[in-house]
Amino acid sequence: MRQPLPPSDVNHKCVGLKSLSRVFNAYFQFSRAGWYFLLLIWCALEKTSMEDLSEKLFFSSDQLFVFLGRMSIEEITCGVNLLLYHSFKLLWKRAVQYCPDIVDSPVLLAIDTTDKRYYGVDNEYVHRTLKMEGRKKKRVSVLRYASISIVAKNFKFTLGVTPKKRDEPLDRVVERLLKLVPEELSVFAVLMDKGFYLSSVMKTVDKQGYKYIIPVKQYGSMSLLYRLLELTGVSHWKYTMRGGESLEYTYDVYLEDLGIEAYCGFATNLPVTRMSFTILAEAYTNRWNIENGYKETKEYTIKTNSRNHGYRTLVFGLSHLILNLHGIMKKTHQKAKITVNQMKNMLKQFLERILQLPKRPDNMISKHLKVAW
Repeated sequence: MRQPLPPSDVNHKCVGLKSLSRVFNAYFQFSRAGWYFLLLIWCALEKTSMEDLSEKLFFSSDQLFVFLGRMSIEEITCGVNLLLYHSFKLLWKRAVQYCPDIVDSPVLLAIDTTDKRYYGVDNEYVHRTLKMEGRKKKRVSVLRYASISIVAKNFKFTLGVTPKKRDEPLDRVVERLLKLVPEELSVFAVLMDKGFYLSSVMKTVDKQGYKYIIPVKQYGSMSLLYRLLELTGVSHWKYTMRGGESLEYTYDVYLEDLGIEAYCGFATNLPVTRMSFTILAEAYTNRWNIENGYKETKEYTIKTNSRNHGYRTLVFGLSHLILNLHGIMKKTHQKAKITVNQMKNMLKQFLERILQLPKRPDNMISKHLKVAW
């Protein structure tokens, strides 16, 4: 009979909640900031709001909201990315033993955007987009966030996030995210979807010294290259976008005939001698981990009705931070295969000990409700 594996011991130092709270406290510098950070993590685990948690734990959440209301979105975003960088340092500290693929070989990065529904007043951060509601498309307001992550088979780790303004060009967003890549990392290529298939974006990535892989859009001259592929069998071409304009840019295109008037392809600046469509396609499949990551962050999202975009950016960033910690735990304890519920229970136990929460008064349901006997 197969013997069950002995339980793995997990220390709270492995997760780094205390060190992260110190980073939060040092950056935001308001009274009990580190304590509020731990309560925010608790909210994310319970998928509740700060207001509801304050009712249960008999403290006021007003101090947090007042202070964050005095900060700009850029300042709060910087604080969020500082926390994400600290989580990367926790990963890097364990990488030699548990994640040698990150240390010993170049990694793939993925940049993508995601939308969060918003019901507040219109401003420069609010986008209008179409969403399916039932069988109809409806124009709704959303806040748009971009992120950059390490992606590999069954692994995603967020390095940085940023909100996107409504009229902000994508190349500026990409430039901002690439500056968040830690110096320790060796990068093979940056993966982006068709939404980033712009000469300005590719020039920006090139200028920053990174390679990229982006699916091509199928129109006009690209379809002409496909016809040449059918006739000649040549699948690699030099292609110039926005020829004769200030945004003119030349890159390599690899096409693949899918049969029956169908094709797909990738744009890249990777060295031609080592490339093929198959290599690019296999690398690009890792980008789907960032999509899965957006879904997984919903398990660690704080509820809020706040119209403060800075606080919403903090909520978005903290969901990625906890997912990073989950990723570190899964890499550190690969045999245990730690699930979302196990990770939540583990973090709650750590928080209970760190916070040393006081017992609630007799008969009190919340600070505003009391049971009458």
